[in-house]
Amino acid sequence: MAPGPGDARGADWNGEIQPGPLEVGFDYSFIIAATGDRVPCVYIENHRVVGLLPGDPIFINYKEAFPGEPTGVEDRAGLKLDWSEGHNQAVINGIGRIGYMKGGKAALWKDEDMADQFTRHALEFIERVKDKPFFLYFATHDIHVPRVPNPRFVGQTSMGARGDAIVEFDACVGRILDTLDRFNLAENTLVILSSDNGPVLDDGYKDLANEKLGNHKPAGPFRAGKYSLFEGGTRMPFLVRWPGRVKPGVSDALVSQVDLAASLAALTGQKPDPLTMPDSVNVLPALLGESKTGRAWVVEHANRLALRDGDWKFITPGRVIDRLGPWTQVTAPDPGFLFDLANDPGETNDLAPSRPEKVRELGELLATIRHSPSSARADGWMDVSSALLARLTNSGIKPAWPGGCSGVVADRQTGAVTIKVVGCGLWRSPDQGATWRRIDEDLVSGRDETGWATSADQNAPTRLASFSLDGLAGWTPDGRHWKSFASLGRNWDFGSVDWGAEPPGTMIAAKHETTPPGEVYATTNGGVTWTKLAIHLNENRDRVSMLGALDAGTFVYSRGDGIYRSTDTGATWAKVSAANPQTRIPVLFRGTHYLGSAAGLLVSTDKGASWRPQGGAVNVWQGPFFGRDEKEILVVGSDGVFTTKDAGRTWTRAAGLKPKQGDYVFSPNWFGCYAWDPTRGILYASAMGNPVYKLQLAPSADPSATTSNQAH
Repeated sequence: MAPGPGDARGADWNGEIQPGPLEVGFDYSFIIAATGDRVPCVYIENHRVVGLLPGDPIFINYKEAFPGEPTGVEDRAGLKLDWSEGHNQAVINGIGRIGYMKGGKAALWKDEDMADQFTRHALEFIERVKDKPFFLYFATHDIHVPRVPNPRFVGQTSMGARGDAIVEFDACVGRILDTLDRFNLAENTLVILSSDNGPVLDDGYKDLANEKLGNHKPAGPFRAGKYSLFEGGTRMPFLVRWPGRVKPGVSDALVSQVDLAASLAALTGQKPDPLTMPDSVNVLPALLGESKTGRAWVVEHANRLALRDGDWKFITPGRVIDRLGPWTQVTAPDPGFLFDLANDPGETNDLAPSRPEKVRELGELLATIRHSPSSARADGWMDVSSALLARLTNSGIKPAWPGGCSGVVADRQTGAVTIKVVGCGLWRSPDQGATWRRIDEDLVSGRDETGWATSADQNAPTRLASFSLDGLAGWTPDGRHWKSFASLGRNWDFGSVDWGAEPPGTMIAAKHETTPPGEVYATTNGGVTWTKLAIHLNENRDRVSMLGALDAGTFVYSRGDGIYRSTDTGATWAKVSAANPQTRIPVLFRGTHYLGSAAGLLVSTDKGASWRPQGGAVNVWQGPFFGRDEKEILVVGSDGVFTTKDAGRTWTRAAGLKPKQGDYVFSPNWFGCYAWDPTRGILYASAMGNPVYKLQLAPSADPSATTSNQAH
């Protein structure tokens, strides 16, 4: 029994009740303590129970009954709504509940009036704040057990209390919408309606939900309902209304309710906090109907885990709740269930036996998510380019094969991001993908085969070079005016510019699919003419191949047997280092050239005559990308994305790699391309045939709190 007024678990319902909604940002709240089938059965306004008299305190106990108080077992015959399972402890308003309660008689609610109470307070709130921006979270109880609709709704349907409660819910929502209309707020008010889980029939009370179901299918075409990993349990209705912004329609974009936090933050100009909303993804364009793409995948939970990846659904091995009434269970055998929801929304055809490679892929992805520092850093990728692609398509422009985008760079000083639309040139956004404009004066086309094909001068980031494949390649030596390179057929895999010269003009580049493989060309006049060099790079994209222009006559290259250097524009070469870089081109920043290897950074301060390791061990395929100075660095490698604030002495894992999307992987050793906006902590990823995605990174850790991997 409770030792005194309040709850045996420690809560005191007779004084100030906190923390609650007011402690997490709300200005006002009118709520119930739990669900309606649990005690205490009272309303809480802000911090206090409504209508509680000082001389009749509330006592709560979830283990033992209070002597003399009715229970659903002993007083079952007098219940106005009988229980079928579990709801047989305290009796409040003639209905058995979970948990025991005594006292607080004047504060007890009447279930039949609950919908009206919540709606009245919501309408009063709207009227109080109608002249300024507001946020209302209207959490109805109607359809949750016990289902006790107001008498004016009883008998409105043929499905008994459950059907009548749905009608009551609809009426409550209607009153909210009518009030928005009455105050002329509807046009500029975003309304989102959803549910917290799939449908359920008998959920502990004998309200004839099973018996009166008739031909109604609560989950539509989907299998099972509440408590289940099948789509009927996890796929929710989700309606968005904003007459002034959102056009009517239906979207197949994959979103999660957890994404509302980051999406509404973006809508209101706030920056999501990755520490308090680590799994929330900004999918605002999808919510507003401006993009057909939401998050890449979503993890589902009902005692165990399942994974939605596009149209694929993977359920881990074990027992799964099935059907609605009565419930049954089925067993997903090892290695699990696999369904193609595009062709089988009812999850009737398990493809796991015939598609073991897809089961393995999704199982590995789920394992990556579970073991990543934050699932948002594995999953929180947001499409930033599909709205632009749709705009181009609607204007009659058809992107070249394989469609989508390829290539992305970010301005480390302003945060502006530039992407290459396959066949349609380079587009820049100053606002993280909200708006775009073409910047290349129609002098660049084609696509990027690799993650190094389009690159920026990190000292002056508006200066770009784009070594296109199957189209026009070009560059801007001053960040304003563009020039095309002379074409050499299919053109390039990647290339390097001597950004240290004023004006720059020397470049070295790797040609695509030549005979023999790996042809290298150089120019000293900004690509007006090209000279074929005698060296060749590796044909295998998984093998080391690097080339770089370090000044007007100095080149470096590598093909897995060390670094070679030429000081006569490629006529002769001498080996200068045994190191084998993985990054395909050097990065020049504040007078120092950088390369990345499987063991960490390599640096040269003498234009490639010598190279030395810098900092601790980290795998680097792309980068380094610099932040405010030469100490703040981000790199991308086979192990993920890592950052440092001490020039590489210590590294912190900031994110995993972008998961596969479409036919091309975002692997940083070839097709994948990554870029970093250090001003906002945003990582971008691209791979041809896909949209460009962005990921909000968590704040960098204090180097003193990170384990050092200092090389000896």
